[in-house]
Amino acid sequence: MANATLNVTFSISSTDLFNSISLNKTVTDALTINGDNRQGLTTMVTSTSYDDINVNALAGSTDGGKKAYVYAKNTDTVDDLIFADDGDQIFARLAPGEFFFYPTADNTKIQVKSSANTPTVEFLLLEVD
Repeated sequence: MANATLNVTFSISSTDLFNSISLNKTVTDALTINGDNRQGLTTMVTSTSYDDINVNALAGSTDGGKKAYVYAKNTDTVDDLIFADDGDQIFARLAPGEFFFYPTADNTKIQVKSSANTPTVEFLLLEVD
């Protein structure tokens, strides 16, 4: 599969988070996506049992040689989404409307479940060799 570029911008700001300092930070990067495991922007209905969101294992070398960028958003208005790694360790809980974007390495799976009912998760997974 041909290389692709993913342009990422992250901004965070607040005028009242800290008493004496304002926070205003923007970081941008152009990430090269050159792996075979590219799962485009997808939605999936969840349940209270874990389901995998990646199509193939992200396993690489023992020193974290294989990685992927993962985006997920909780599109629900009521229930939380709970994310776990391949060791069933919870690493994120997204309230309604919240999202994350992070790099991950050497996970054979990324799992998601709902705190209740059947909310929808929106996600994107892009592997880097």
